[in-house]
Amino acid sequence: MKRWLELRNKLGAQLPGFGEVIKQWFEPAGGNPLCVTGCCEAAVMFGSASPTLKDTDVLTLATHLVRSSRKKPSAKWTALTGDPQPLRAAESPWSAGYRLAREWAEKAGLRHKRDGPVDVQDHLEKMGVSVADIELEDVGTAGLAVYPHQGAPQIFVNRRNPPCQFPSGKRFILAHELCHLLHDRAHGQNLAMISGPWAPKELEQRANAFAAALLMPPDLLKRGLCGRADDLDFRGLLALAKRLHVSPDALAHHLENCALITETTRDVLLAQLVNRP
Repeated sequence: MKRWLELRNKLGAQLPGFGEVIKQWFEPAGGNPLCVTGCCEAAVMFGSASPTLKDTDVLTLATHLVRSSRKKPSAKWTALTGDPQPLRAAESPWSAGYRLAREWAEKAGLRHKRDGPVDVQDHLEKMGVSVADIELEDVGTAGLAVYPHQGAPQIFVNRRNPPCQFPSGKRFILAHELCHLLHDRAHGQNLAMISGPWAPKELEQRANAFAAALLMPPDLLKRGLCGRADDLDFRGLLALAKRLHVSPDALAHHLENCALITETTRDVLLAQLVNRP
């Protein structure tokens, strides 16, 4: 209770113009002063299986959430997003992620630049999804997908996370978190803030597959390979990764998953990646 009140007081001091919003969040109508009741304001989905948030991280996130509380979801987002799709027992997480990415790209009209990368941040902004860079002390958390009860969806990228310090890593996280917003918000609906494991491994695998398929669609891969998939050498892998603005290791794994290169070729390419000077 003491830490809860301290958080409220800090938010009030930092955001004096949001007093009514903060009151609604911390004093639910008809609530008992001894406990917090009702549904949470937002589903918060972490890009980490076990985030270890500090008090400063909680304040950072709460500040961003309060500031954006008045923004409503766009008409396009509302029209295109349907009910979340649960994991199917007969479908692997990777197959599900690839399928969902293909379906979303077709529904949302997502296109890549001519023989170049998919601009996922521009896509999110056009869909009305807010994207913000933040700094968390928990460097292991790469991104957070936030689905407010009434407001607009948001994605936070932790710039202190090592992969997110590179454009390719940030793009992958944005696509990964988009999958969480579309299909995993029900899993986080009763979460306001967490400090232990929350996400089933299968959900993270599905989001990774979704991100790979969204950023590296098969037609773009085939054009980049020029029909010589299994002759792909290390230099060719680096060139294609640079063209698509993705990491070479993600590209190698995705090529093998799409059956465009063999498992042996993938392992050779990854070994060169690990051992390059």
